Amino acid sequence: MVLKILINHNGRCPINPVCLRIDYFYTE
Repeated sequence: MVLKILINHNGRCPINPVCLRIDYFYTE
């Protein structure tokens, strides 16, 4: 089962600036 998590560019991951570049990522 693959979950699609959308990352908001509102600064959800201030610790990881790379997170802002990724629109979404799949996690098993």
